Amino acid sequence: MGWSAGLSKVITAGSQAAGSIYGGYAAKSAYDDSAALLDIEADYQRDRGQFIAGRIRKKGKRLTSSQRAAMASQGMDPNTGSALDVLADAAGEVELDALLAEHEGAIGAWQARTQAGQYRSSGAMAVGKGYMSAVGQMPKLLTGISKWSWQNRIKANDWDVLGTLR
Repeated sequence: MGWSAGLSKVITAGSQAAGSIYGGYAAKSAYDDSAALLDIEADYQRDRGQFIAGRIRKKGKRLTSSQRAAMASQGMDPNTGSALDVLADAAGEVELDALLAEHEGAIGAWQARTQAGQYRSSGAMAVGKGYMSAVGQMPKLLTGISKWSWQNRIKANDWDVLGTLR
């Protein structure tokens, strides 16, 4: 094998190692982009749950207000007895629906954040895999360097006593 073939092996192994590392970082970048989108999704789910809960509470207030007015128009006192119980039950049902909407938003946010964390972990693993693959190229690289330098060495008797090349 001539010096150019040895050098070619060195360059090939080095390129493969660099490509492995670059591939790992490229995969990490893709995973990080996906994780960032899931973070946005998590915020959206949380905000959506809170928005829906707010709308439920507003509708509930309108409902209890109209019930209170209907009771009063029929001569009932909405602040006492069974009329008060009816209004309290309606308000309790409305609040349960609102809390359920908030809970569903929180669950959606948690799921998105969990998936984002998994993507970030996968990205870190892709970088590690790229480096491990590059390390796997080292024997080829070192063998190529060794053969190249051995074939292109300068013999000891090519030097004079003062250390200059003859």
